[in-house]
Amino acid sequence: MRERFDLDEEITREEALALVKRLWNRVFSAAKSSPNLLIISFLLSLSLWIFVTDSENSRRVDGVPGLVSVIPVNVASDLAVVNVLSGLKIYVAATSDRWETLTAADFQASLDLSDYHEGEHIIDITPHISFGNKTSVRLVEVDPPQIVVILESRITKSVVPGSRLTGSLVSGFELGTIEFSSSQVSVSGPKSRIDLIDSVAVWLDVSDMQATSSRFLSFHAFDMNGSEIGGISISPPSSEVSVEIGRSLSTRQVPVNILIAGIPKSGYRISDVRAYPAVAEISGPQRFINEVNKIYTEDIDINGEFENFSTRVALTLPSGISIFGGTPGKKSFVTVTIDIVPILVTTTLDLEVTLENLGEQLDVSEPTRVLVDIIGPIEQISGLSLQGIKATVDLLELTAGSHTVTVVVTLPKGLIVEKTSTVVIDLVVTE
Repeated sequence: MRERFDLDEEITREEALALVKRLWNRVFSAAKSSPNLLIISFLLSLSLWIFVTDSENSRRVDGVPGLVSVIPVNVASDLAVVNVLSGLKIYVAATSDRWETLTAADFQASLDLSDYHEGEHIIDITPHISFGNKTSVRLVEVDPPQIVVILESRITKSVVPGSRLTGSLVSGFELGTIEFSSSQVSVSGPKSRIDLIDSVAVWLDVSDMQATSSRFLSFHAFDMNGSEIGGISISPPSSEVSVEIGRSLSTRQVPVNILIAGIPKSGYRISDVRAYPAVAEISGPQRFINEVNKIYTEDIDINGEFENFSTRVALTLPSGISIFGGTPGKKSFVTVTIDIVPILVTTTLDLEVTLENLGEQLDVSEPTRVLVDIIGPIEQISGLSLQGIKATVDLLELTAGSHTVTVVVTLPKGLIVEKTSTVVIDLVVTE
């Protein structure tokens, strides 16, 4: 039994009963010579008993919400705690008003290991429990009452840090280099745990990254199976991590589509259009590439043109697309050749045939005419004059009688004969 009691300190029911008993014995001895003092002492003892009983009966014994962490302190510098110390369940007796605010955070379990050496130790934990405000609170039980602490030699080694990726990059982007502000980190702890370390890395979530950026991330230690290793210290505990993000590029060959503005000169038309190269190899994010089926040139003005020409013209590229091998930010060109020819039409001419080399004493029975289909530019045909057009037949060595002959038609430059009708000449002898 305690010899002294602090007025600010909680006492148990058993201690209160012992106090009443001691007070009664002393007063009874002194009161043998004074009956009045005996009566007063009896009343004082009875009052104290009633107070203690009422106070004790108003308390509730229960577990404090949450678990109290065990924190090892004063561990020798060459030792380390191997095992993870479990949390403690604290049971106390407390008045109703204290229970309204009481939590595990009000208690501390600092385990002083200054006198412990390497090996396994079973330690009573109750003496190591402390709590700041003891008013109306009494520690009843700790579960578990004992904990096992395993101390082992502490070692330190250096490791090159790495990264472990989570999430997926946005489509069209790819991960570049990852650089750390700390080129090496030191890991320290129990030898058995340090020996398990396969890598030290940061968790890097790339799901929201669309540009190169930097961020501070904490280091974690992993074994060869990828499981995280606890119970060690890492120095520095975190690092600035620079992550390079670029666009992932795909290539594809697509045809070059030539855009033409205006119309040729009247009477002319485009007969052919060619681009060199005719196919362009484009480069860009896959989702953009999939949407491009052809590449267009800038407009080529052919207004009033009437002959063939070639020109160098720039390509118009959709957003996010470039020409593979081209210079970023500069235009890419192709050479376009456009063939322009006259518009051809057909017309039929009724021509008088000129007879050449007609024999002596021969003549035709009637004037000879021929139908000739000619082809030429519409502009030339529309203004065509019969002057300069001649149809002739060579009658050399032909005798009297009926002859099917070939008509030779002479036309202005640019016109050609498509077809002539059959010509039959009847030669007769003259008197």
